[in-house]
Amino acid sequence: PTGEDMAGAVRALTRLQDVYSLSAASLAIGHLPTTHKTSVLTAADCIAVAQHYYARHDFQLATDWLLEALSKVYHDRTCPPGLVLENLFITSCFEGDQDSSTYYLHQLLEQYPLYSPPDHLVLDYNLAITGKCEEISESKKLDKIKSIPELEQEEIDEYHQMCRGPLPTLRGLQCHLVHHNHPHLRLQPFKLEELHLEPPVVIFHDVVSDNEIAHFRKTAFPL
Repeated sequence: PTGEDMAGAVRALTRLQDVYSLSAASLAIGHLPTTHKTSVLTAADCIAVAQHYYARHDFQLATDWLLEALSKVYHDRTCPPGLVLENLFITSCFEGDQDSSTYYLHQLLEQYPLYSPPDHLVLDYNLAITGKCEEISESKKLDKIKSIPELEQEEIDEYHQMCRGPLPTLRGLQCHLVHHNHPHLRLQPFKLEELHLEPPVVIFHDVVSDNEIAHFRKTAFPL
């Protein structure tokens, strides 16, 4: 797979975790609720997911994934232990956990006495080395990137909650035909069923025929 393939897989995995509130520990061993066990992730895989959350300034989830990487790295050897430790030192501090940050720094320097941070981590490393983790954590919370940037956090939480279970029955919901003044749709409008108003959740019925669905499936089937 290419780098873009890997990035896409990581984004999909983190979306699953965000929406369904899944733990890093479960996902790392390939366990998804109501499904059969899937592929187990390597330490390198876990670091890739952690780096995605790190870029979003979600240091709690980044730390969770780095801890999974740490539990695997000495066995599967898919990446250097120092890569995990240097990131744990920083994310623990940015999360406000001074004790853990200090511990991982000691582990890092004990195993790599001549360690120096890579260029892309120099600024964050120098910030964490000051030891002012609680202050840093408070300032970093303001920079956290939402999983759905165009929505408010309350709306995101509602959206995620609806994805996790059945929608409550609400009053005032309607079903109606939709054509948007398009000539073709005026002849055969969509049937729209409202499931929720805020945020809006709808089902469109009879959008494509059974023959069209069969064609899409045939076209999508790998050669």
